[in-house]
Amino acid sequence: MVKAEDQEGKPVWDKPVDVDEKWIQFVDDNVSAKLPPGSKVKGIAPFGASYWTRTAEIPTVQADGSALSFFLKVAQHETGKAMVSGEFVSMSSLYKALPYIVPHPYASGTYASDPNTHFFLCGFVDMDEDLPDVQKLARGLAELHMNGVNPNVVPRLLRPLETGGRMIKPRLVHGDIWDGNVSTDLNSNTPVIYDATCIYAHNEIELAPLRPIRHKMGKQYVKAYFEHFQMSDPEEDQDDRNALYCLRWDMNCSTLYPGNLRYRKMCTDVMRYFVDKFPNGYEGWAKERGEKPVTRDYLKPF
Repeated sequence: MVKAEDQEGKPVWDKPVDVDEKWIQFVDDNVSAKLPPGSKVKGIAPFGASYWTRTAEIPTVQADGSALSFFLKVAQHETGKAMVSGEFVSMSSLYKALPYIVPHPYASGTYASDPNTHFFLCGFVDMDEDLPDVQKLARGLAELHMNGVNPNVVPRLLRPLETGGRMIKPRLVHGDIWDGNVSTDLNSNTPVIYDATCIYAHNEIELAPLRPIRHKMGKQYVKAYFEHFQMSDPEEDQDDRNALYCLRWDMNCSTLYPGNLRYRKMCTDVMRYFVDKFPNGYEGWAKERGEKPVTRDYLKPF
């Protein structure tokens, strides 16, 4: 049954944060232990906002006398533990591939004072709420996808990427690039990306959240991205691939707004569009191009 408040299209996260503020009123011993050696904590203060966690800034003085602040995110229960540990792994992968637009991830762990409270610790970045420069962010994402190659990828739109002599490499992608997860560093004027949910995937999946007109970041970022990273072949399928990848985000929005049927209609409209446009599927497309259709049985595994 859909709750009454959901009938109005309110999001499922429209409720108080499920973490008591007391957990960011002191620096737990296990958090302190993950700071650089010689760090002297000067305090802790709430900073930023989050739907499911508490967040804070921890100012410190380093062993060399310099000031350095850290960003702390606190979650609870097993779900919270999975969230912060997953974010640490994701942000560590991003930082290794492209450190200049990613806050330095230091650690994730569990409070010494409470086994049910978990944290993610990273470098603090003083940011504004403006969208990043189009070219700078596009260039940064392209560089990320060039550097972050997997060390070990709906047939009609995806199989052509890996057949007929074509090939793609799984790339490290942020996984949730939209205007809520990017900002601009006030000190360096460079883009900053955060709240990652990394996977190795076709790099173009990164552009999917830029498709919906409800987001502030849009086609100008996609266009700029392809100035720095070659569009995958077949290029004529790029927009349809983008629409296919975008289904993931629209379906996610549908689950977050269970009482709002608009997102479900958007998804079904796109699916019907694909069914009408590609009645003969991948096999028909391959035959039209004079290529021998490749079945999944013959595709190389990872």
